[in-house]
Amino acid sequence: MAIVGPDTPLRQQLIGHLADGNSATGPIVCDPHGKGSYLDELRRMAGSEGTVDTVVVLATAPGAGASQWPAIDEVPLVANAVSWAPDALLVVVTSSLVYGARVDNPIPLTEEAPPAPNPDLPFAARLLAIEQRGEQWRDDHRSGDSGSAVVRLAVLRPALVLGDTGRWPDDALVSGFGVPRGDGDPPMQFVHVDDLAGAIAFACGHRIEGTFNVASDGWLAGADVRALAGMPQHLLIPSRYARFRQRRAAAAMGGLLGYATHPWVVANDRIKAAGWQPTLTNEQAFVAVHRGALWTRLSPKRRQELALVGSAGAMIGLVTAIAAAARRWWRR
Repeated sequence: MAIVGPDTPLRQQLIGHLADGNSATGPIVCDPHGKGSYLDELRRMAGSEGTVDTVVVLATAPGAGASQWPAIDEVPLVANAVSWAPDALLVVVTSSLVYGARVDNPIPLTEEAPPAPNPDLPFAARLLAIEQRGEQWRDDHRSGDSGSAVVRLAVLRPALVLGDTGRWPDDALVSGFGVPRGDGDPPMQFVHVDDLAGAIAFACGHRIEGTFNVASDGWLAGADVRALAGMPQHLLIPSRYARFRQRRAAAAMGGLLGYATHPWVVANDRIKAAGWQPTLTNEQAFVAVHRGALWTRLSPKRRQELALVGSAGAMIGLVTAIAAAARRWWRR
């Protein structure tokens, strides 16, 4: 089998899971951003073993640079490029970003929901294009008039992946909690990188076919995630300042802003019915990666003491400012 994707913690974890599964041979790893051609590697594998039986495409971006976004031609589906074994399996790992984030999204989204990426995030549209390329590959390999399949396609759509260092846009979305409440406070959902690697290895080992969401069970309210991270909760702030913060958030997050302010959590029932189970909850996955701020590690009594001190300091500052303003007004 072959793994096509950049050198990331996800790829490293996947190789480990495949090794734990007692694979007869280790996977050939092809880096589309590295030197050489991954198609040459696939041809070499086909030449030594006759045909290719399993290919995993990690259609993920290791960074925010446009040159590192997945391109459609990265998928090894070029006609006659390699020889495919009967019942060959292609596993394409994209993201639940392809569903799009909207105010009226059902909670949760199932695989039956039509994918509709937000138009201002081209990255999500490119992921959907890779999925469609995989479907075209599957349809092109149907045999006979009956349309019976001689190949299999599994599309995995993970929620926000935690633990895959530098993974974009997941890291950017996880850090986008500073958007004011007026712009929305959607639930959030995660999957730990080790669980995702396990789901990919499960798809390979059990030869599953179809589209599957991959996520921890359920989801968390935005306030719960901020509490786990030790971040301050949304405060009641003047509308003018709130609009200023919203403009700053829009400028900083660009096409990701909609995904930080509208729901897009998914149901994982289909892949669980096939036999895969997440090992970590949303809370455990988040805490495993984010230890949280010092505030979250203080005792309740210490938090109360610091809160009282902070409130007193803020009151003194406010009184001082009012007094200074009054003096300036009086001297006019």
